[in-house]
Amino acid sequence: MTFGRLVFFFCFIGASFARSEQEIKKSFVQTAVECAKEIPVSGEEFQKLKDTHVAENKNVKCLVKCVLQKQGMVDDKGMFDENGSIKMAEREYADDKTKLENAKKLYEVCRKVNDEQISNDDQGCERAALLSNCLTENAPKSSATPRRPVILKSDRDVSKDQPKEKSEKEKPPTIILKTREHSTPKDERPASPRSQGNDVEGTQPSKIAQNESKERKDQKFKLMSEPVKLLDENLEFNNAAYEFLNDANSNYLVVGVIGTQGVGKSMVLNLIAQNVPLNDLSRQILNSHEVSPEPTAEANNLTPVESQMESLNITEAANKKSQDKNTFKFKMQDIEFIERGVHCTKGIDMYVTNDRVILLDCQALWSPSLIEETNTNPVTARSANILTVDCLQIASYLMAVCHVLIAVQDWFADYNFIRYIQTAEMLKPSLSASNTVNTSQESSEYNSSVESHPHLLLLHNRCQLEDYTPEAVYTMQDLYRNAFQKSNLQLNSGMYMYSDTNKNGLNIDNVCKGYNVDACGSPMNLFLLPEIYSDFDNRDIYRGHPQFEQLAKRLRWMVLGVNRHQITTVPNLSEKGWFQFCSKAWETIRKCPFFIEYERFLP
Repeated sequence: MTFGRLVFFFCFIGASFARSEQEIKKSFVQTAVECAKEIPVSGEEFQKLKDTHVAENKNVKCLVKCVLQKQGMVDDKGMFDENGSIKMAEREYADDKTKLENAKKLYEVCRKVNDEQISNDDQGCERAALLSNCLTENAPKSSATPRRPVILKSDRDVSKDQPKEKSEKEKPPTIILKTREHSTPKDERPASPRSQGNDVEGTQPSKIAQNESKERKDQKFKLMSEPVKLLDENLEFNNAAYEFLNDANSNYLVVGVIGTQGVGKSMVLNLIAQNVPLNDLSRQILNSHEVSPEPTAEANNLTPVESQMESLNITEAANKKSQDKNTFKFKMQDIEFIERGVHCTKGIDMYVTNDRVILLDCQALWSPSLIEETNTNPVTARSANILTVDCLQIASYLMAVCHVLIAVQDWFADYNFIRYIQTAEMLKPSLSASNTVNTSQESSEYNSSVESHPHLLLLHNRCQLEDYTPEAVYTMQDLYRNAFQKSNLQLNSGMYMYSDTNKNGLNIDNVCKGYNVDACGSPMNLFLLPEIYSDFDNRDIYRGHPQFEQLAKRLRWMVLGVNRHQITTVPNLSEKGWFQFCSKAWETIRKCPFFIEYERFLP
């Protein structure tokens, strides 16, 4: 979390204490989080800290005072402790007299804050805010220690009498990796294309070693217009999505969804994929179940003149059709699929939004239509067992490659579905052997035996009025809390319908006014989406919950705002590195003996 000029001040103070930039930020964030537990501050108030001065809000000023006090800058009354700050600077930074003098001058300027007459300031929050403004405004810009690039001496022979005019015309330093031995002859050394071009003009006096990720920033990648297959209908891994991934981006979010047939998995992912809010979202979801009318024989009998007129408007018609198609990225069940009782999604569909959110939509679990598709022979008991194992492998796979896993149900509660999630977690193998990804990011080794686990969001779709009562929410959370008490899946990630101010320190709006800790218990990752009726726009009917559009918007920002933990043991894994990990993870899961042994015990 960035706090604007206040962070700049602490970077200056940290520099005078000989601490690195990462240590400064880490210390400041830890201090701010500790203070936020004691002094609740809303998100809007945090945003005000980005301004030049501290916002005119007592909680914000008291938060600043708490941070300054924990840093040893002020006492309990908010008075600036100049002597203590100077002694600390002299002890920690005794080698650089210049910056020590700068710190003393800054403290001397801002000690006037202690002489200010402030009324109704028993806690010292107002005085601490004045001190913060004074320090941030008067801190010298050049006092922060700049990060210097690592300069490696070139192993090529450099002439000492090289003319200055020739060196000024040379191109910028070439980015290289120092991987060859000094004993290798110059003619046999491998060189990059850029370095070969520079050898014509002259020899570079020095080379700057930089991160390879900077070289990949200029690489082009395609934007997705529709989902592609990650696993096809035969559960074979598909590499078609590789060209849509950005190798220079490591700030992405992977969201997967599981559920039985017809519970609304594709609809939930369509809600998350919406970058622009739709005013008629409920109506478009209702219309998605309708089958597009087929052209009649009368419409097909067009005269040649009418056919020519249609050909003139082919571009406009294609654009309109594309806009209607792109409203929802994932195909949802229409009335034809529902009447036939078949599933809509086959394998795992993958879509990457422009915000670099990777959405994974999997096929229905335990769908009888899957048995009919995958078996040409008569259906037997073993056919059902094979389907069960395939679905367990898909669920374990999504647990291994996703940041967030959404478990969708359309009623409370399917005990078999809960046991299914527990079994998939139990059978999921350790993927440490699959974490060796062929990327340059392995240069910084990170050894950890801790297995990562996704955030699990329990989502109920098509909820009725009685499902939104505080008693029903309490019953749901109590059941899930007992069912997953021994699970490693993360169920307390902030994707709540109401907030626990005693635990979180932050206030968020409750879905319903009656939701609180006393009535519903401690919050967990549970969310309810209502049933959409044909008369949804009738405001005279009491629904017992906010509008569907408001809940869909809340669901989206909760999922996108969740903590993006490290999926593998490779730090800062890029999108393409994650895709390579997905390929090896699926290969490991398909060959895992746990699932084969589990099938033997099935009836």
